[in-house]
Amino acid sequence: MQPPKRDDPGVTRAPGRELSRWCILAVGRAGVRARALPTGGALTIGRGEDVDLRLEDSTISRRHAQIRLSSSSAEEVIIHDLGSSFGTRVGGERLEPGSSASVGPGDVIELGATIVLLQPRALLEVVAPELSEPTATTMEAVLALAERVAPSDINVLLTGETGVGKSRLARRIHDRSPRSRAPFLELECVGMARAELERELFGQDGPGLLESADGGTVYLDQVNMLPPTIQAALARVIGDGRVRRAGERRSRVIDVRYISSSHDDLGDQIARGEFREDLFYRLDGVWIEIPPLRSRLDEIPSLVREFIAIASRRNGRAVLPLHDSAIKWLKSQVWDGNIRELRNATERTFALCYGDVLTGADFRELAGPTRVPPRRRARRADR
Repeated sequence: MQPPKRDDPGVTRAPGRELSRWCILAVGRAGVRARALPTGGALTIGRGEDVDLRLEDSTISRRHAQIRLSSSSAEEVIIHDLGSSFGTRVGGERLEPGSSASVGPGDVIELGATIVLLQPRALLEVVAPELSEPTATTMEAVLALAERVAPSDINVLLTGETGVGKSRLARRIHDRSPRSRAPFLELECVGMARAELERELFGQDGPGLLESADGGTVYLDQVNMLPPTIQAALARVIGDGRVRRAGERRSRVIDVRYISSSHDDLGDQIARGEFREDLFYRLDGVWIEIPPLRSRLDEIPSLVREFIAIASRRNGRAVLPLHDSAIKWLKSQVWDGNIRELRNATERTFALCYGDVLTGADFRELAGPTRVPPRRRARRADR
């Protein structure tokens, strides 16, 4: 194989080595990184200084794993676990420390909390400009990973700040899966008593959420808020593929894909004994971390136009175009509430404006700067 005549833009090449047709794409807490796989020798991945692909992620060992071409075929790639603490998984199955497995372009590799995908190097050239800044997790890479896992049945765990669009991504994964014609049922796990959660999930005197979603997808929002007894019961249901209604002895077979989300660090919760480790590993087939809106400013115009279109249909009004000054103002805001706050600001401005175009002045005056809810003022005692 002849070496390339130029370096791949945004894709780091191993110095002094001839490159294969494969490239490693790593998506995780360290951002998005890409490294071309050499034709000879192994590519070492880890958190230490003496590795080929360094990832700043606490779930990655100093020398976590090695990836190399098979000696028998240039089309076969081998991954070898180097005795990592948090483990190496291929297709959801954890490798024994020090063992190896054959992987291909369709396989999802997990190194701790980092997802590693094997991609043709020519394909990476198309998205390489997005990878030129290794510390920035791009939404394009997140969506690409979601598209990759959607056709499979592997469970997905979504993390990120409140309001970043976890439920939107969960629905997107379902809609692009073979289960798209089956139910997509969502449960917000916060704010419900244990008995109510038990009836809602497992059923009582009738099917619960899990039975009703048979053949489809269940999205568990803020799964980290489930009480311990519900966590234990849910872990059993996912592991056995059977659900038993409250008060019954008979169990029923169900076929459900689970997508869950959390805005808290489940690793910390496991360490504190607040979240079951067995449930985490059943839900964590693929971990996708969604970046906050402040690192996705280029998405703001398209999101705002989508919210305007929805509001116009709901209120029977014409769609109003966005002036350049509006886009400039929107991109200048912090958006601590992420997509949820952006949507509220857009709907409020659309409802209250009088003009035919939404301008920066409209948003500034009607939506106001991003802010926290004001405190309720105490009444004076003499009133």
